[in-house]
Amino acid sequence: MNDDTKDPPTPADLRPDAVFKVVVIGASAGGIPALNHILSTLPPEFGAAIAVVQHRHPTERGMLAHVIGQLLPDSGPGR
Repeated sequence: MNDDTKDPPTPADLRPDAVFKVVVIGASAGGIPALNHILSTLPPEFGAAIAVVQHRHPTERGMLAHVIGQLLPDSGPGR
């Protein structure tokens, strides 16, 4: 039997003892105030990655990057 049909390994396959802490927050364009509240109350030692997804109309100017930048000025790649 050919092994080409196997799925690629997942991180858990490579390190079964690893724990990945990730919080995913979804919001519509009107959810910025709630997102602002949630992110502003997190302690600096929160200890998990945070992914934020915003649904908005394609022609609407997004403010998500600005809001996150104001709340978490030390966030971003390599920090």
